[in-house]
Amino acid sequence: MKRIDADTLGHVFGKTFTDALDEPILVIGADRWGRIALADIGVTQLRAARIVSEIAREIKARSTRDLYRRLAPSTLAGHVGAGLHTLFVVWRAFEAKGLNSVEWYWKGREGAIRTFVTLKQREARANTRVRKAMPRRAQIAVDEERRAHA
Repeated sequence: MKRIDADTLGHVFGKTFTDALDEPILVIGADRWGRIALADIGVTQLRAARIVSEIAREIKARSTRDLYRRLAPSTLAGHVGAGLHTLFVVWRAFEAKGLNSVEWYWKGREGAIRTFVTLKQREARANTRVRKAMPRRAQIAVDEERRAHA
């Protein structure tokens, strides 16, 4: 399908609308995609794109290639709010930059085949164990402090 040029769109829809189409939604370091660019790579989940932008900002990824090197699927699965749509956004962004998404997904996995949902469940169980253990650790620290001053 032939895309209509931005000037024509501006005359029909207005500059504010067309500017919003180009506003970056997915930002991974220097790499930026607006709504039209995301649609071109098959991404329509804008909330998931924003979550990926947040993750990239948290790990200080300089580019999509840098995110590819530094982000593990299990880390993505452990991020609150990240799900299958978020994985899809990451997957498509990697492919848009010529990176092998399949290779990224399986790296460090030692051949163990797991779905992203399984990774999410594993990370959730680990987080639950940590949360349950925290009050006991805190109480132990308080008890030790009391003993030290007794």
